[in-house]
Amino acid sequence: MNYVFGTEKEREILKTKGDTHTNLTGYQQVSVEYPDQTITDNFHIIRKLRSRDDEEGNCYDWYEIDRHYRTIDKYKQLEEKNTQTAELTAGVSNDRADKNYPVGEYIIKDNTLYVVTQPIASGESFRIGQNIEATNVMNELKKLKEDK
Repeated sequence: MNYVFGTEKEREILKTKGDTHTNLTGYQQVSVEYPDQTITDNFHIIRKLRSRDDEEGNCYDWYEIDRHYRTIDKYKQLEEKNTQTAELTAGVSNDRADKNYPVGEYIIKDNTLYVVTQPIASGESFRIGQNIEATNVMNELKKLKEDK
């Protein structure tokens, strides 16, 4: 079943499309999962407006709705970023600075380029997201080329 939210003459409308007609009433919740997020719509059906069928056998129903709100859960996306950060920090975050590193200085370790985002004093730890960021080497090379 597909759900499409929209407006019609200052009314909020829900259109459903599926193999059969729907008869929704009361409060409803619809969740759609994507690879990087889950979108959940909560809403209240005021009344059914109309129904139609097309030549391909699809059934459409329109509803007037209110009290509609949407939540977007990006936990999967954050979990993936945390995993990537953990992989990156495995060889760096336990290291201690052997000298003072100013903002903008580069550190290369295990074929990864890191840029200092907060000053690091000698003896302090490198921390991804706190005082260094992993950097795309090609982007940095482009920047250097453009600066010349």
